[in-house]
Amino acid sequence: MKPSYSLLTICALLAVQPARAQEITGSISGEVHDTSGSVMPGVNVTVVNIGTNVAKVVTTGPGGTYRVPFLIFGTYTVTAELAGFKTSRAENVPVSTSQEARVDLTLSVGEVSETVTITAREGLLKTEEASISTTVDQQMVTDLPLVGRQIIAATLLSPGAYFVNNNSKAQRDSGFVRRNGVSLSVNGLTDISNKFYFDGIEGMNFDGGTRAFDPSLESVQEVKVFINSNSAEYGGAAGATVNVVTKSGTNQFHGHGYDYLQNDLLNAFQMDAKNLRARQIASNQLVTSNKPVVRNNTFGSGVGGPIRKDRIFFFANYEGIRGTRSGQFGQRTVPTVKMRNGDFSELITPALPAIKDPLNLGGSGTGFFPDPANMKRFIDPTSLKTLQLVPLPTNGALVNNFQGPISPAGNVTNEVIGRIDYRLSDKDTFYGRYIYNFNHDFVGDLFPLFGPGSSDRSYKRNRHNQNVSLSETHIFSSNVFNEFRAGWNRSLTFEELETSFKTDVGAQLGIGDQLPLTRNPLEWGPPNYAISQSSSALGLPGLRTGAPWNPNGGQIWQYADNLSIIKGKHSLKAGVTIMRRNNVFIETLTARGAFGFGGAPGGAYTGDGLVDFLLGYISSASIGQAPLHGQPNQFWNSGYVQDDIKVTPYLTVNLGLRYDYFQRWKEKHDHWASFDLASNQIDYAKNATDAQGGRALQFSDPNKFGPRFGFAWRP
Repeated sequence: MKPSYSLLTICALLAVQPARAQEITGSISGEVHDTSGSVMPGVNVTVVNIGTNVAKVVTTGPGGTYRVPFLIFGTYTVTAELAGFKTSRAENVPVSTSQEARVDLTLSVGEVSETVTITAREGLLKTEEASISTTVDQQMVTDLPLVGRQIIAATLLSPGAYFVNNNSKAQRDSGFVRRNGVSLSVNGLTDISNKFYFDGIEGMNFDGGTRAFDPSLESVQEVKVFINSNSAEYGGAAGATVNVVTKSGTNQFHGHGYDYLQNDLLNAFQMDAKNLRARQIASNQLVTSNKPVVRNNTFGSGVGGPIRKDRIFFFANYEGIRGTRSGQFGQRTVPTVKMRNGDFSELITPALPAIKDPLNLGGSGTGFFPDPANMKRFIDPTSLKTLQLVPLPTNGALVNNFQGPISPAGNVTNEVIGRIDYRLSDKDTFYGRYIYNFNHDFVGDLFPLFGPGSSDRSYKRNRHNQNVSLSETHIFSSNVFNEFRAGWNRSLTFEELETSFKTDVGAQLGIGDQLPLTRNPLEWGPPNYAISQSSSALGLPGLRTGAPWNPNGGQIWQYADNLSIIKGKHSLKAGVTIMRRNNVFIETLTARGAFGFGGAPGGAYTGDGLVDFLLGYISSASIGQAPLHGQPNQFWNSGYVQDDIKVTPYLTVNLGLRYDYFQRWKEKHDHWASFDLASNQIDYAKNATDAQGGRALQFSDPNKFGPRFGFAWRP
């Protein structure tokens, strides 16, 4: 094989959506020369997978070139044979997903039975295409200290990739997949601009805009991250496209078992925290400086090998995760004891010298309450009942006057992966892979009734994720290959509140007598109180306004066919993809009522939002009565033509054209409506005309063509 001493790859990209998609195989290409450097057509080139002994045979073209596409990841031997010449063989040629490995061979005069063997080495740069990507192989996946043992953390090794720590929806959502959720951003784009695939089948979570789940590290063969690409085969995402490829079996049996343990009993207690704890105990204060209880256990086992040697192979893996976290303290601001008894003297400041009396309840006729310290008789009964749900202060401060332990958090995950690879004949190979991932997450907070905060909606979240990938490759001739792929992904989320099926807090407060609150036990819980314009920054903790989603998620069906033809200097590839996406969500917005205090146009009625709440002066109120039940769906259809032209042995030009049709989302039962500003009327999907956008109430763009151009040159 002729060595390449240097390489310069230059790419010029014209595509507006430069993201790779779901290719799951690699290829080997190269040239065959004689000892004088002349090209040799008609040479038989055999490519053999060392692990499975599966072989593919092609013949070099008029220019002495060859290409073998649709190769499963692994290590290969490449052999060139021609009568009158010694056999030339390159061993240990690594092939990864979406990679084109170049292997040039030289034949010298002699007997075919004589063999010249060389050991190939993996090139550091691409020689056949202009693209930017990163491959994290199985050894790196195993050895790297990935955050939370999440495979997504390996993508941070890619150029232009970085961890987003902005509490985005994608990051919070990935936190429910496993502890310490990792969110990926590439080239300055948002973390919901990426696409995630498992063995070439999309595995997205509709709600969070991120991956549906994290497969076990021990089941992953490699991770391919595409930053941009000039190939027309790929499209659909503005950011990175991540393809996680699972392991497959070989002719050798391999098994593994593991257990990763994290236990607070093995962790050090920081000296500063330990000293603070000692001071709190000595002064008889509330002890908030405790060593957190952290118990995480990740365990599993797997096995792979032959069912029938050289024909059928299997791989299976199970992983379980059990995690708990407790012992952490937090702080909030709550109404003081005086305020609960109608004494608002603590609120009197230069900014609020008196409490306004808009209804003249105090009878002074001055517009102000005569005695801010004696107003208990004016407090609204519902407000008093609500305060009984709020714990008393733990110190005498006005702000951050409550400190207490955060309820324990827990995580339970079970995941099973199974894969079968089958060489049907010398011309046909097949594989099928199934992943089932179940995740139960529990998030605690200071006050059980109030939920973990305004950014999340539930205490408990159960996820059921499944992903299926099927692929069949057929060899029509030594230069015509075809791959058909089909897959399915389903991700459903079920949420519950702490009070779901237990306590109808709204009925206990008496609000049900005033508003038609939800009667669904799943949605039971406290109403939402939004208190603003409080001069003392005092108020209630953020009571939850949303109802749980049950279920939320969707399904994706995906079908793709790719045809590859090698003719002379041209490597032609064409294909189509049909993807059907079905989403589902069921939620009643503000099912338990939402009440605003202190938000009137002129400010708080009494001058302080908290006093407005205690006196029952509502500035706004809303209630959601009917559940928001949607089942939107769409088709994403695409096609492409790509030609990689070997202009010279050292220059490859990549030309392509891609077309994408993104059908606008439609609701299955036409439960959609849109307000038309031009006609000042509401358009309903069930009655919408084509001029109004049809059932989607919006128009699809049929002109999404993406020309691609790039070149790779090696001097």
